[in-house]
Amino acid sequence: MWRSFAHTMLVLTVVALLPAAAPASPPPPGEIKARAWADFHNPLSLASPAPAHPDTMPLVEEVTPTGMGEWTRVAFQSYRDGNWEIYTAGGDGSHLTRLTNHAGSDGLPSFDRAAAQVAFASNRNENLDIFIVRADGSNLRQVTSSGDDESQPALSPQGTRIAYARDRDDNLDIYVANTDGSNSTRITYHEMPDVDPAWSPDGSKLAWVNMNGYVGSIVLADPNGSNARTISAPLRYLENVTWSPDGRFLAFDYDADGDQWNEIAVMAIDGTGLHTVYDPGAALVDAWMGSWTGEGHWLAFTRTEYVIQDGRLYLSSLRLQRVPLTGGNPVAITASLLDANPDWRSFDVTPPDSAVEPLPAQTPINFYR
Repeated sequence: MWRSFAHTMLVLTVVALLPAAAPASPPPPGEIKARAWADFHNPLSLASPAPAHPDTMPLVEEVTPTGMGEWTRVAFQSYRDGNWEIYTAGGDGSHLTRLTNHAGSDGLPSFDRAAAQVAFASNRNENLDIFIVRADGSNLRQVTSSGDDESQPALSPQGTRIAYARDRDDNLDIYVANTDGSNSTRITYHEMPDVDPAWSPDGSKLAWVNMNGYVGSIVLADPNGSNARTISAPLRYLENVTWSPDGRFLAFDYDADGDQWNEIAVMAIDGTGLHTVYDPGAALVDAWMGSWTGEGHWLAFTRTEYVIQDGRLYLSSLRLQRVPLTGGNPVAITASLLDANPDWRSFDVTPPDSAVEPLPAQTPINFYR
């Protein structure tokens, strides 16, 4: 997610989308979002949700491939224990594992292709830095330490490099480094922020969002920044670009219908075929794109609901869900109302399926001949 990390960080208190002084006649919710976008970005990562609802709810009607908890993993951030921490779970919400446990706030997790390690952003050292931890919670290590805010990590599929956004000189640019922090290289030099880096499945390309106020365009380039080209028109509130497993499409969220709230959309990497996959269909609700499932049939996302108090917009609930690529009703991934930013990986391209034919009957003599 692209956000203004220089002004606000992964704080623990509820943060409003507007300045503290509320207007005498509060503007419509959409206008609140439009006015706030340039200064307040990623309310999820920078604020704890308002306690407007209980922190759990029944699952939506589930249609889950058999054994999804065993052959898929989802990394996400959660406030279920009163602080933003990194968790993993199976694709059906089972095998919940907490990876971090720190008084600072940890968020924006990114798996490598094998789901062996997770990169994340944390303010545990006051400014935002990037850390990597193994999927079992061991071998935690710090990747960045420049003194600038560094966030939005994206691990390369091979797990050897990391792309991220660095807030330097009051502007966000994309950097690429080795996962030990060495060879950090700036690859964008635009006057406006470049954010939300995402690796192609083979690691040969990067996509990111170039912002101009609350409008953004998708850029594709080589990992060193060369051969950059803009592939989308400017899109309102564009964020969270992610590649399909076959590398042919991009999914993201933006305000597709002009109602101020974000929908999930898909587009080919040549910029054609833009279409909406999921629209929450309500005011005060955003759908924040997370990642494709490993076989490419579902899109995992955060359903983000807001409330208005005293003319200001607050987070109300955050739900991990997935929706079929062909559209339809979303399905819950976890039961908490305090989970967000899913990154999904599968250990197999398709669900495991036993198709072994029975062996012909044999006598012991024939078997050992």
